[in-house]
Formats: sequence, structure tokens, C-alpha cells
Amino acid sequence: MGVDMERFSPDRFSVKKDAGVFTFVFVGRIVGDKGINELVEAFVRLHDVHKNTRLVLVGNYEHNLDPVSDATRKLIDTNEGIEACGPKYGDDLLQMYVDADCFVMPSYREGFPNTVLEAGAMGLPSIVTDINGSREIIENEKNGLIVPSKNVDSLYNAKLTMLNTLELGSCASTTPTTLMQMMVRRAANRLCFSVSFMWPNSCRIFSDTLEAAASIWLSAVDMVAARIPARIRPATTAASTPCCAIRFAMRTMMASLEE
Repeated sequence: MGVDMERFSPDRFSVKKDAGVFTFVFVGRIVGDKGINELVEAFVRLHDVHKNTRLVLVGNYEHNLDPVSDATRKLIDTNEGIEACGPKYGDDLLQMYVDADCFVMPSYREGFPNTVLEAGAMGLPSIVTDINGSREIIENEKNGLIVPSKNVDSLYNAKLTMLNTLELGSCASTTPTTLMQMMVRRAANRLCFSVSFMWPNSCRIFSDTLEAAASIWLSAVDMVAARIPARIRPATTAASTPCCAIRFAMRTMMASLEE
């Protein structure tokens, strides 16, 4: 689980999309449980007012397991602002992230969504629902927005906020100035993702590992100390014996990890 920050780097790609169009992207199975019905309804409302918006759905439809509603499928097929491009893999998938401005994951439930990690690594802010996994990756109003699940109004408002905050203007071509703005914004988003998620979680994992190792060593030291016959133990203060000194140092370290 996780992403390779060297492979998932926007610097490896060039932007191919129209810079005057604000693009939302979803990556995953196109089913009801992923919040696609609400996602599409919220986007259509936004697109009715802001024609310079686009929604790209990357993934397969599932017709037998929790399919989207007939109304949603019709909107996907007929709305000019929505593109269902099917599944993408490898660098083709990464290009979809590069050509987007915001990632959206409105799922009802997740384990630990790798696509949110991927989008963050590629420099995209995300709109996610307030569910396990997503809310551990996204910090509200720092590297994305968190909204209630199954709520069209909240999704609409979050999309509008992203549009108003990140929109680069109405230029119809990818000018050098616009490209520079996009590069700067994406780099800032990627740095924010690294600082707010990757680094703290790496520190936490390292801390947990170190604490576990210290606990094992502490048990071993206690076991060794217990096996030393009382008659041959140094007749000094407990804290000055080697075993007790090591035990004291480890307990101090473990206490500092818990702070």
C-alpha cells in the first residue's frame, strides 16, 4: 500500500488538456457505492452555470453489482461536460491526473483508498467524503475538502469552492503564463500533500516500529537481569548497574515516543 513518489510525479508528464477548462477527475469503479450518482448530479448543477468545467470518470461500469441509476447513466451519456473514458493503467492513468485540476472520491465506504494517495502525489487537491481512510489522507482545507457522504449539496458546494479557489481564468489556450501557474500550483499541492500526510505518517510508522523494538529489548534486559543471582549482583545503587541503566534509558525513550 502506498505510492512511489518518483513514479507518481507530474514532472514526468506534460499537460495536454485545455487550460481554460477546469477538470474534475474520478478514478475507480463506476457504481452507486462510490457515490457516482451524487457526483454526477452535483457536477451537472455546476456545469449548468459554469460551462468551463469537465468531469472525467476513469473506470469500468459494473452492471450486476450496485450499478448507477438509469438517470445517472443517461446524464453521463448525454452531458457534454462529462467523459467516461473507461479504465486507464500505468502512465496513461497518471496522464489523467496530470490533465485534471481536482480529484473527487465521494465514496460511501473505503478501506484505504490508494487513488486519493495517487492524486495527492500527482499534486492534485481532493474532495473526499468523511469516511475511514479518506479522512486519514485529506486534511480539510489544507490538501483538500472533506464533505458528508451521500450529500449532493455538499459535493456541489465543494466543487464550487475548488473552482473559485483554483480556477486559472477563462483563457482558451495553454499560454506560457497559464502553464507556469499550473506548474506552481501543482508543485504547491504536492508539497502540501507530502507535508500533511506522507511525512507525518512516515514519522508515526517509524515511531511505532521503534517503540516495538524498544519494548522487545526492554523485556530482554529484564529477563537477563532476573537471571543474575542476587549474590553476584553489584552492591551499588540499582540505577548504576548496566541492566538498570539500559532499562532506564529505554523507558525514557518509550515515554518520549508517547508524547
